[in-house]
Amino acid sequence: MPTPHFNFYPPAGSVLNQTDPSITWDGSQWLRGGSPAPVFSNHNLIGVGPLQGWWYDWGQRAWMKPDAPAVQPGTPIGVGGMMVPAGTTVPFSMGGAPTVFEALIKHPVAPVVGGLLLLASHFTEEPAPPQIPAELPDPVAKQWQMIFNQNQQRYQRRMEMYESLGMVLLGYAQTSSVFEALQRKA
Repeated sequence: MPTPHFNFYPPAGSVLNQTDPSITWDGSQWLRGGSPAPVFSNHNLIGVGPLQGWWYDWGQRAWMKPDAPAVQPGTPIGVGGMMVPAGTTVPFSMGGAPTVFEALIKHPVAPVVGGLLLLASHFTEEPAPPQIPAELPDPVAKQWQMIFNQNQQRYQRRMEMYESLGMVLLGYAQTSSVFEALQRKA
C-alpha cells in the first residue's frame, strides 16, 4: 500500500508533469517560461531522481510514495486505477472516465460542430438598437439604452466563446490556451 504524503512540496526538479513537459516545478509552484502555470487534474505528475516511483494522486490530493523500491524505467506504473508504461501520458483524467469536454474533442463529429460554432460566431447578427419614441420619459430611455449596451456586451462575449470553442474543436487552437484564458477571467 503506497504511503500518502499530504501537504508535501517536493524539491525543485524532482517531479515531472508528463502531460505537459513545458511546465516545471520550482519547489513551490508550477511554472511555464518563468510564469505560474495551471496544472489540472488530468495531468500525470510523477517523481524523478530521488523521488523515482512517486506519483501525485488527485483523488487524495497527496504525493504517493510506493512501499516497494523505486520503479525502474520502462516498468508499468499504476496511475488512477490503470497500468501505464513509465514515460507515457494518460489520455484522460485520473478518474478513468473521460470528461464531457475530452470526449467531445475526440469525437469524430467534433470538427463539424467546431465549424458550425465558428460560422455561428461570424454570421449571427448583433442586437438591434432600441427604437426609443420621443415621448418616452428620459429615465426610461436611458434604462433602455443601458439594457441594449448590456446585451451588446453579452453578445460579444458569447460570440468570442463560440469562436474559441469552434477553433478548439476544429483543431486550430490548443485546449490549454482556452483553460488558461478561462482561469484569467475567473
